[in-house]
Amino acid sequence: MKSVFGHGVVIDTLMFPVRCYTCNALIAHKYDEWCERVCNESMRQILDSFDMKRMCCRRMFLTHVHVTADTIQYSNIDQIMDRAGTVMMLEPQNIRRASCD
Repeated sequence: MKSVFGHGVVIDTLMFPVRCYTCNALIAHKYDEWCERVCNESMRQILDSFDMKRMCCRRMFLTHVHVTADTIQYSNIDQIMDRAGTVMMLEPQNIRRASCD
């Protein structure tokens, strides 16, 4: 189960819940189709076509956050750790500078 999110970043869809937290209905089997259709159709039309009547199940799709896509930018590939447990970046990504003028 993989899907494309954002700028062509491929992420795992295994982070989407298998069942609704409230009513315990199966919802994960509809997630791949949701990802394909959400760019072209309204969310309401998609959820209606899934015959999803309960608000708790609809909420699972509407409020899902791609945690994997958010954390992929904080990769630990170029980090090293010394004996004290300090994490250092070999090449800093964002450099902030404050002017003293």
